[in-house]
Amino acid sequence: MTETKTRTRADLDLFGELVLSAFRDPEGTLDRLTVLSLDDEEQDRLITPKRLELIRTLRDRGELTISALAAKLGRRLDTVSRDLYALAKHDIVELKREGRSKRVRLATDLILLYLAAPRE
Repeated sequence: MTETKTRTRADLDLFGELVLSAFRDPEGTLDRLTVLSLDDEEQDRLITPKRLELIRTLRDRGELTISALAAKLGRRLDTVSRDLYALAKHDIVELKREGRSKRVRLATDLILLYLAAPRE
């Protein structure tokens, strides 16, 4: 099985686990799941390729300082910081101050993007 199929299977398993957990204990599951319902314009503004790269890096590497994340991706600190604050507004990432630096991590285990049908 390819790495992509393995990851997709693991993601589906996690999703199934979260759904079952929600039925058993709705209060204990909500902090592990973020559901975004965005119109097309909001989605295009929020979910950019560079921001997806940030999300994937945090998924794979765990918590990092903003400067370490920028260095890892070869991006400017100010643009990474701006992107992270945009993601934080939608509860996708969490930022916390640690001394003179800020650390960032994914806020949830699973992010669902609800794609509504266009309204007529």
